[in-house]
Amino acid sequence: MDLKFLGAATTVTGSQYLLTTRRARILVDCGMFQGPPQETIRNRIPIPYDPSKIDAMLLTHAHLDHCGMIPHVVKAGFTGPIYATAGTIELAALVLLDSGKLQEEFTKREMRWERRHPDRAVQEDQRDLATYNAALQVAEAGETLIASPAIKPPGSIATGEHVPTSIEPTGPSPAVSAAASVPTATVPSGLDLDAPLYDEADARRSLIQFKPILYDTEFEVAPGINATYFDAGHILGSAIIRLRVADDDVGPEQILVFSGDLGRPGAPILRDYTAVTEADYLLIESTYGGREHEPEAESIQVL
Repeated sequence: MDLKFLGAATTVTGSQYLLTTRRARILVDCGMFQGPPQETIRNRIPIPYDPSKIDAMLLTHAHLDHCGMIPHVVKAGFTGPIYATAGTIELAALVLLDSGKLQEEFTKREMRWERRHPDRAVQEDQRDLATYNAALQVAEAGETLIASPAIKPPGSIATGEHVPTSIEPTGPSPAVSAAASVPTATVPSGLDLDAPLYDEADARRSLIQFKPILYDTEFEVAPGINATYFDAGHILGSAIIRLRVADDDVGPEQILVFSGDLGRPGAPILRDYTAVTEADYLLIESTYGGREHEPEAESIQVL
């Protein structure tokens, strides 16, 4: 069994996991990187797997940093089912169609600006290409990293992005070193950093592959992989995903739990998250780890 982190490690957005067994390959989430240019440019990096060989996709919820790259991956050849709760499917349709439309509008606006400011456009394109090259080197460096043998867990857990821990040897990360020595920007063949990753029509086509599933009901995702969705209490339709994975017919099963984004209890119109008490591997959101939220009454007063 092999698990890769393709986003949301050492950064907040771009959630995506690739799980590979001897019998299947699935994605959990397919999120877009958001934020400053050095983050959003990562959406342009070539997809680090063959989309046509992915058996299925599981979606925790409908926020863009968890679902925003779905039309891009579908456009690149993914034809399998996309499993999500009915609430998530309804919201993801709005989010993805809006994302496609905004990307089209941004491209048109950028083209108009470049026609009015050709000299500045050349400088901006060079800057964007340098940012792209830096992000590409970071991604390539991350693929070569392996965990320290002293902390390697049972089985094979590989990560596309490496997050050092306090018990690992210190020293500069290869990813950081790569970003610190960016070569002169060159234009990769066929790359247009101003073109939309996908448009509204692409987003609409991807919605055909969504399959609604129920909470608290186990179903087969792919050979040897069974999933159960539990309420995450984050937004309507949001889910914690529990996977029961068997690498082959004779090996032991492993339980993997993906928290998605977690909500706090007592929220209006949302059910509280479900307590999950058992897992061999837990992959959990930590965006607000250690932060105390203000009381609800105070939030309402501020609003």
